Amino acid sequence: MSLAEIAAVVAEKASGQSPCASVREIVRGRLRELDARLAELRRFRKELAATLEEWDASGDVPGHVCGLVERSTVAAATEPRRAAKRAR
Repeated sequence: MSLAEIAAVVAEKASGQSPCASVREIVRGRLRELDARLAELRRFRKELAATLEEWDASGDVPGHVCGLVERSTVAAATEPRRAAKRAR
């Protein structure tokens, strides 16, 4: 839990209420976040595996350093997550 969440739980208890429902809701939220991250990782893994398979079939590709990487679209697929992270 974040410090703000812990503070809210402690404040709820200090006001004479049971914070158990709040704690459960916080954990439910964490589970939703974790499920979303896991789904994203599975999608990325699938894309990366497909890209590697294509690269294995292509062999060496000319480029400035490595044509395989320079022509790759894998990096572009991670941009939405980076943008979302920066927005937080």
